[in-house]
Amino acid sequence: GSEMCIRDSLRKGAEAAAQEEVAIRGLHQVLVSMGRYSPEFERRLIALASALELQTAYGNEAILTAAKFLATYKEISNEVLPRALRVTLDIARGWGVSLRTAANMVGKAAMGLTGELRRYGITVDRAAFETRGFIGVLEQMEPQVARQAQIWAQTAEGAKALMKVTASDVAKQFGYIVEEGLEPFREAFARAFAWVSEDLRRIRTEKLASDLRRAREEADRLANGLAQAWMGLYRLAKEAAETSWRIRYFLSLIHISEPTRPLYISYAVFC
Repeated sequence: GSEMCIRDSLRKGAEAAAQEEVAIRGLHQVLVSMGRYSPEFERRLIALASALELQTAYGNEAILTAAKFLATYKEISNEVLPRALRVTLDIARGWGVSLRTAANMVGKAAMGLTGELRRYGITVDRAAFETRGFIGVLEQMEPQVARQAQIWAQTAEGAKALMKVTASDVAKQFGYIVEEGLEPFREAFARAFAWVSEDLRRIRTEKLASDLRRAREEADRLANGLAQAWMGLYRLAKEAAETSWRIRYFLSLIHISEPTRPLYISYAVFC
């Protein structure tokens, strides 16, 4: 029934939020290991991925993963990586290849290996690379692949993919609400279980189990204590989650009402 539907939505939301967290952490790790990291640049890539969702119908976790692949090529500087990312998305949508394949094609082109691009009909003058490096190659690639992802997103198949992406975003926000609402209480839950574990260890060590009456009394005391602690923590977590939801819902209404996001407006009305 409705309860099962809510549970399933929360589960999917938590999974979507977890996938995004994995993508962000993966990008962060590559930026650090490649000596590219700065908080501002990472925030810029995350914001770009969110903006490109509606243009390309790719989820931002997929876009962030493509950015991670591109960041492994030292020939692609931080200054041009956003442009290289757009070209990657256009190639993937326009030529029907995976994002990883497209990212590798762009990465190889940054090294002067343009043979794979030519196999897909994207021509690059070798002299452009020899005289200007990847910038020269990128400038020749961009007009050949420009807006392919946006054009695909406007097709019937693209519209379905875009609806799926935006619905996943809504579920993801619920997932973050649940995670953030419970975050302050994780340590409290851990302490409560540690307390129970320690008491059970003491009971076993002192061999109270041989005295049935005392063992039963100890077990009852532990059960009551745990139940009270659990219910108290649950109430606090529920209140925190509801407060977090109100804040995010209010902010979401502001975001949804932007006239530049008609798809989100229609989705909000539908809900």
